[in-house]
Amino acid sequence: MLSGDNAVVIALAARSLPPKQQKQAIFWGSAAAIVMRIVMTLIAVELLKGRG
Repeated sequence: MLSGDNAVVIALAARSLPPKQQKQAIFWGSAAAIVMRIVMTLIAVELLKGRG
């Protein structure tokens, strides 16, 4: 679901954490990326509607 660059950034950010915190960081980082993608898509749709 995430593009490769998002997954790499999340993995790099979590690599120095203890294993339990790594899993949490990956989960919440992925969730935030998905939510941000949805929100940005909805904003783009609204902006494009205004031009029609």
